[in-house]
Amino acid sequence: MDHITPLRYDIPTAAKVLGCSRAHLYTRISSGAIAAQKDGARRYISAAELQRYVVACDVASERTGSPA
Repeated sequence: MDHITPLRYDIPTAAKVLGCSRAHLYTRISSGAIAAQKDGARRYISAAELQRYVVACDVASERTGSPA
């Protein structure tokens, strides 16, 4: 069976993908650094948004010499 790459992640899974806590991820969402969408009672982050955030953090750390 082929592996299917998800198009979006729930918060616990997105936190695992980023390697951070759920609390830190909610902080980044609240600050506007990461865009999340609600679907019913649940919140999701698209795979593209996670990738955008990681690239933005990499660029910021290259500019400043420290992680974003």
